[in-house]
Amino acid sequence: MDYLRCYWLEKDFFPEIYKYFHEEKTLTSEQFFSIIAWKSIRPRKRIKQGLLATSKSLNDAVKDLAVEIYSAKEKEQKLEIVLKRPGFQLAMASAILTVLYPDIFTVYDIRVRGQLRDPENYERIYPDITYTADRIRRYFDEYIPQVLQRGREISNNPKLSLRDCDRLLWAKSWYEDLKEFLAK
Repeated sequence: MDYLRCYWLEKDFFPEIYKYFHEEKTLTSEQFFSIIAWKSIRPRKRIKQGLLATSKSLNDAVKDLAVEIYSAKEKEQKLEIVLKRPGFQLAMASAILTVLYPDIFTVYDIRVRGQLRDPENYERIYPDITYTADRIRRYFDEYIPQVLQRGREISNNPKLSLRDCDRLLWAKSWYEDLKEFLAK
């Protein structure tokens, strides 16, 4: 086992996961839960229990979910498939799909949302869509376009990828928090 590839998950391990998923049309439990741990380690037990509620083995549950995601034709269907599983919320579902489809999904993240401020009213932040009935539509129609627009605006690069816009906004939030902490 090359443990260093697990240190930089997004750089070294996620490309392997992406390739495996698109070749085999499924995922292993190790691959799946590495994405979960990357996004947030806190819900992993809840997600594991939710998957086990629908299957006798975790490996079978992960495999079935991955096959169903891969088989879905529309991006909205892919997101709905994950969100319907017990224990999943929009942030985690979008993280999983971001690794599997980085050109059409991005992580629904509180740091990124904080960077999507209305320029006319700096205090107004993009609304939370996690628990709304139309969250899938709003994720694609509102959140993703705003991530692209704001990331490209800040970087001054009109061709910046969705994934890099997400990274830029997350990093900007992280850096601003650091500066604020040091200033106090």
